[in-house]
Amino acid sequence: MAFDAGKFLKTPDLEGFDNLKKEELVLLAKHLKLDFKVSMRKQIIKNLVIDKLVDTEILGEEALELKVDNIDAFKLKQLELEHELKLKEHEFKLKQAELEMKERLEIEKKEKEDDFKLKELEMKEREKIKELEMRERLEMEKLKIEMVKEESNTKVQSKSEYFDAAKNIRLVPDFGSIGCYRVVASEAVVIPPRSEIVINGTVCLAEGKKLPADNALLEANEHAGKDYILTARTLVRSGEKVPVRLMNTELDPKTIYPGTTIAQMSGVEQVLDGNIGSNEQKHDGLRPDLQDLLDRTSDELTSKDKQKVISLLIEKSELVCFF
Repeated sequence: MAFDAGKFLKTPDLEGFDNLKKEELVLLAKHLKLDFKVSMRKQIIKNLVIDKLVDTEILGEEALELKVDNIDAFKLKQLELEHELKLKEHEFKLKQAELEMKERLEIEKKEKEDDFKLKELEMKEREKIKELEMRERLEMEKLKIEMVKEESNTKVQSKSEYFDAAKNIRLVPDFGSIGCYRVVASEAVVIPPRSEIVINGTVCLAEGKKLPADNALLEANEHAGKDYILTARTLVRSGEKVPVRLMNTELDPKTIYPGTTIAQMSGVEQVLDGNIGSNEQKHDGLRPDLQDLLDRTSDELTSKDKQKVISLLIEKSELVCFF
């Protein structure tokens, strides 16, 4: 049952008062409106309550015997102060530990940020180094190509040592077949896989020889073996520089360096305008090259299917061109 300070003061009991606990003395002191602290020792609070009860004649003077002497009160006060000091010291240590923890967290956070920035700078530095190395390699490749060009300009008659497809395109003499001129690459080029390009070719002239007057025919060297760089047969204007159409039939890119033979050129006496004359047509009405294609591929065709192929070739003859 909860302690009732008002009820106790109506019927005070000295023996019961002496047996009160600190919590009950605190309630009694609050009821009497005494100036005290809850953190005070029990005996000090008890002395304050006894003095008040005796002064108000609620208890008799015999209650004063329940008080402790001044020395004990002093010791109790001293113990109380020491206890409060320890509490404050403990509180101070807790705050100090909290501040130290915050400082450590701030330092760790700063270290992590600095470490991240350092790694980021190192990564950027590595990327710059890689970029510089790549530029240096490109510059070296350009320099090599320029050196090859320089060498080819002074030794255009000599056999190229740098063309990695030399086994595929054989060289021909400056003036091989009657009326033919050797054409070499003017600059280094790379032909992508399964692609065709048009590049500048330089016509090689022997001493005392002259170029054809007007038109000329470019074609692959007739002595070339089975290669994978094809040269298109092309009608061009005669000159020291001529356009050459090449095709790479392999799955890998092919590099052609300056000075590599890529075609042969011969003079053309006459160029006919319009379609090929009827004297060049065979009985099926096809050009000789288309007739040859039909003869080689129509052995297993029926007459009806062969006639369909002939009609298609005649209709699309302007679009068909052979290397």
